[in-house]
Amino acid sequence: KIKKNKEKIKKFEKIKEKIEKLSRKIESIKGEIETLKRQKENAKEKLTKDDLKIELNKLEKKKKEYKKALDEKKEKVEKLEKSARSYVAKVSKLKTEKENLEKQIEELESRIKEKERYKEEFEKINLKKLSNKVEKLNEKQEKKKEKLTESKTKLNDLKKSIKELKESESTCPVCGRSLDKEMRENLIQNREKRTKDLDKKIEKISEDIQETEKNISEKKETIQRAKNLKKEIEDLSDLESKCLEKKKEKQEKQERLQTVQSEEKKVRKDLDGVKKEVEEMREDFERIKNKIELRKNIEKAEKEKKEAEKRKKKYKKRLEEQKNKYDENLLEKLKNKQEELIKKQERLKTRIEEIKKLINQKEKLIESIKRKKKTLDRRKVEVEVLNNSINSLNKLKEAFSKTQTSLRRQVIEAVNSMMNDIWGDIYPYEDFQKIRLSIEERRKTSDYELQVMDSSGSWISVEGMTSGGERTCALLTLHISFAVVLSPGLSWLVLDEPTHNLDEEGIDTLAEVLRERVPRIVKQLLLITHERRLESAVSGYLYRFSRNKNREGSTEIERVYEE
Repeated sequence: KIKKNKEKIKKFEKIKEKIEKLSRKIESIKGEIETLKRQKENAKEKLTKDDLKIELNKLEKKKKEYKKALDEKKEKVEKLEKSARSYVAKVSKLKTEKENLEKQIEELESRIKEKERYKEEFEKINLKKLSNKVEKLNEKQEKKKEKLTESKTKLNDLKKSIKELKESESTCPVCGRSLDKEMRENLIQNREKRTKDLDKKIEKISEDIQETEKNISEKKETIQRAKNLKKEIEDLSDLESKCLEKKKEKQEKQERLQTVQSEEKKVRKDLDGVKKEVEEMREDFERIKNKIELRKNIEKAEKEKKEAEKRKKKYKKRLEEQKNKYDENLLEKLKNKQEELIKKQERLKTRIEEIKKLINQKEKLIESIKRKKKTLDRRKVEVEVLNNSINSLNKLKEAFSKTQTSLRRQVIEAVNSMMNDIWGDIYPYEDFQKIRLSIEERRKTSDYELQVMDSSGSWISVEGMTSGGERTCALLTLHISFAVVLSPGLSWLVLDEPTHNLDEEGIDTLAEVLRERVPRIVKQLLLITHERRLESAVSGYLYRFSRNKNREGSTEIERVYEE
């Protein structure tokens, strides 16, 4: 019933939809006709009576004539613009050339001024007179140097004579005659006085030589300056001639620039006149073009209006046909009946869904009960297996505990035995005779304590009762003993900075032990340290690692020693 009723409603709704669609189309065509009427009236308002009377083909012909004339004027504008651009390029080139010449002239004038200053300075210097003065000063200087050399020779002879007099006892070292003490003293005093006078004379001559050297150097510098100035002003006349040529060339460029600018101005004036004519012709051409467009728009609007009237009439006819087929009251009754049927159908669907949900819930509950039963059966079996496992593990735990206690005692006894074997070699003093690792048994745990025997036979704890060096010796002994006992097949000993808290005697003793005693216990010893005194402990290879931290360099390796 719902399906048949729905088909009838759908048929009436399609008819209604067609009626509404045709109505909208008719209204749209009415609006289109009104728009075309307004477009036609607007176009007519923009045209005069004469414009409407004249034939359209005559307007087209007139438009072509204006177009041809306008194109000719545009060609003339292009030629004038090309000519104007050519003149602009020439003006720009001439200006650039003129500016370059001005810069060259400015540079030449600057160089000429500088050369003229050099010339003035050169003219102030009398080169010949200066050269003669230098020659005379050199001659005087040579004489002073000869005099200085002579004075130094005399001074050396006097000093030698004084030395010989002081060394001789009663005989003159020069003539060989006998001298008493007073005469010898007088001779020495006399010659020492002459020595002082010669020292002063030599000092004065040296000062004079230095002063003369300074004077000669200054005059030589002046001579060299004069020579340099002479060289600088050699091309002064050439620069002046070149400057005059550049000024003449600049004047020629200026005159040429004025001529080109005048010609450019004339071309610009002609170009402006032609552009004005082109603009007037373009306005006339646009007016004719607009008139043609308006006339065409009027004709087009009239044609489209007639077509729209035809379509309007056609759609009105089809609308009347559809209205005759449509019954609004019958459609309303069908819709009410359809709503009642749909409501009844929805109620039945809701009831069916509720029943399905209830069935689904019951099925899930049954499935859950089955799974729980399976899980419970599996857990019972697991509990039984776990109880058996717990009993077995308790027995195994008791056996392991007894074995662990036995093994711990054996290991501690072996470690203590090994520690006492090597204690005398590692510990450098006689304050403590023996060492051991003591076990204190408690209820559930065991504590270990490293102890040493003092001279009275009492065992004391290493922690807190001994010095830092003694603790280091004790820990080293403990580590070596554990290594030997637990890894006898490995036979390695690795020590990293073992000298911490050891004094000098302890370090020396440790070095001796590592070199002499430890190789008997272990086959391989690796030692890493910053302590250079342990280098004596090496009995195989010695490598030194170094790095420059300031430059963040890489680590360098150097083989220092090899047995």
